[in-house]
Amino acid sequence: IEAEVQYDAGTIYRHDVAGWRRERMPTRPTGRAATLRPDWVCEIVSPSNWAHDTVTKFQTLQACAVPHYWVVDLERPLLTVYRHAGECYMVAGLAQPGQRASKPDHQPQASAAGPRISVMRAASWLRGIADSRRTRERRSGASTSRRTATQPMSAAANEAMTA
Repeated sequence: IEAEVQYDAGTIYRHDVAGWRRERMPTRPTGRAATLRPDWVCEIVSPSNWAHDTVTKFQTLQACAVPHYWVVDLERPLLTVYRHAGECYMVAGLAQPGQRASKPDHQPQASAAGPRISVMRAASWLRGIADSRRTRERRSGASTSRRTATQPMSAAANEAMTA
């Protein structure tokens, strides 16, 4: 199912993966674009969309206070986990294939008040998404259309965000 998220009157993005906490969105969104800000967004970047995902979308999601933004860079390969803290994002974790995500030394300690992302639990899941996307691109010979998971987060994904 292809879905979009509308952040304001002129800004609509189609994310690779977006999720909402069940208490905020108990049913699947309907209509052309969801208007409720997601709780979590994941983008799998490639050379053709790198600047858009890492600069333009980053700035929009930060301004709209999307709590969690994950960027999977297949070229490096690197998972960067951002967590919204106050008025901006902080890097909450970094990981390469085969590594456990770790918090950069220069970042302040995460607040006990907010949810934490368990990057280690989600790393294999994200790796599977990236592998599937690469396989589809190889088969088609072109970039695949971007798809969004629009249903509320599963219990496992919700647990990964709060563990």
